[in-house]
Amino acid sequence: MLVITAYRWYARNPVVTVIESTQGAIWDVPFPAVTVCDINVISKKAARSLSNNLTLPPHVTPDYVFKALKLIPLLFLGTIKEKDKEQLNILQDIIDTNGITLKTLFTTLSPTSSCDNLIQRCMWKNIMYRCDQLFQQVTIKVGTCCSFNYFAIDDLDSHASKLSTLPESRDASLIVSLPFHYRNLDLLQMSTPRRVASCGYQTALTVLLKVDVDDYYSSGIASQGILVFIDNAYNIPDQDTPARMVSPSTEVLIALAPERTYSTSGIKAFTPEQRQCYFHNEVTLANFKQYSFHNCMVFQRILTIQSECGCVPWFFPEQDGYRVCNFRDIDCIETLPERLSIKDLVNMPRSIRCLPECEHYDYPLEVAMGKLSSKVPLNGLPFFENVNIENSSVLNIFFNDLVSTRYRRDVYLNWQNILGNVLTTKPRCKHI
Repeated sequence: MLVITAYRWYARNPVVTVIESTQGAIWDVPFPAVTVCDINVISKKAARSLSNNLTLPPHVTPDYVFKALKLIPLLFLGTIKEKDKEQLNILQDIIDTNGITLKTLFTTLSPTSSCDNLIQRCMWKNIMYRCDQLFQQVTIKVGTCCSFNYFAIDDLDSHASKLSTLPESRDASLIVSLPFHYRNLDLLQMSTPRRVASCGYQTALTVLLKVDVDDYYSSGIASQGILVFIDNAYNIPDQDTPARMVSPSTEVLIALAPERTYSTSGIKAFTPEQRQCYFHNEVTLANFKQYSFHNCMVFQRILTIQSECGCVPWFFPEQDGYRVCNFRDIDCIETLPERLSIKDLVNMPRSIRCLPECEHYDYPLEVAMGKLSSKVPLNGLPFFENVNIENSSVLNIFFNDLVSTRYRRDVYLNWQNILGNVLTTKPRCKHI
């Protein structure tokens, strides 16, 4: 009876997660991806320039288009008034006439149409680099952003192969003075996320960010500054990604306490349903390089829009046979939460049951900040030479210690353990 009871409990709880060590080396944990996004989604200057250069119908003025462009972020970010829908439908006709795709429209109007507009200086492991060596432009739900150490989507690799080879020298002055087309391929073409072997301020990533407060035109947040998303390098940044805000004229220090969870070989003997997790090579998600619960949930939302509205969002890599959603799809997109239940989502074609990863990295963080002042004497670092820090911010992201926490997912019991536990509970005889 004891054996049966133990087995039944084991069958319900076959896997356990325990803290194996609080002294794991930080170089065993990849550095996370860092994605920076201007809170301002639409540049006022770019919107005015575009509205003045479009071919317009007789009844539409450039000012009408200029006002309509302020509304375009609402496509995936909220409920839209009927009056605004009418404006966006007219705008859709105009951009179709001018041969402008929705992705081109969002990218052109973004304050981050080039990462140089957002990032002034970059330093990695205390060495200065051109920012285009470290950051690449990415499109996510909140807009066009710039990402460091980004490995989430497959289609970002193609541009790296076109770049020239960097000389062997690692001299910082040489790297800073390299022309635009001459980038550090060692960084852009790394096959796995970057790592660090030290901890503390300025031992990892330091960037000088700039915000044009006079160019704000359309924002979903009643503030000015930059959103910073920090997550696993293989996760696509989304609205549920850990984020912090960097205000203009501040210095922000984000200290990470990395955590690693790994699984023993015995876990693989169980089915995903039994262990309630997937290994990275068990599930493939479209253009994603690696499976994760986060990516799976993002993909499920894309599939929902694809199945119900017949299109994919502009910020997601285009799928064969599907068009990009536009402003005529607003009614379908905004009513999806009301029309679909959880059961509908699970039974949807190509739907995947999203489970956590069996092995993953996490980055709990702490934030400290202060006001950035141009009157404080600096120590002569080239990072601050010949740069105007008005409305700029300094962002420092680093590991806060040389050690990390390591978790182990393991089989809770095997047959030897079960029998051993039963036998140890058997009453012992006393000899008198």
